[in-house]
Amino acid sequence: MLIERIVRTTLGLADADLRAAHVRNVLLAESIGDMARALDALALKAELGESEAREVLMAVVDALGDPDIVEIVQQLREEAAGDQLLPLDRLLRKPVGPSRSTSSGRPVRPQAKSKSV
Repeated sequence: MLIERIVRTTLGLADADLRAAHVRNVLLAESIGDMARALDALALKAELGESEAREVLMAVVDALGDPDIVEIVQQLREEAAGDQLLPLDRLLRKPVGPSRSTSSGRPVRPQAKSKSV
């Protein structure tokens, strides 16, 4: 199975950058449908707390952030929505907007608007 191959080969690489590059190469080589089902299964295992799946998922997230594969990511989103692959859908969910933070990296709370009298 594709998911088993991804897990085995990714965990065989020690460096995080190499892991992400490997996952990116797999994303480019495999069919979108096969990748969508494999990533959905991986995301589900990670959600259930499987440590190997969580470790591989970090490489997947790094690979998915590569601007050169935005079209593949969009195709995976469409596959997840069309086939109701919920764990994959959650993984690929677009951020709502840019996060607001201070220079220290702490989130900024929006201030309540004051009423004019």
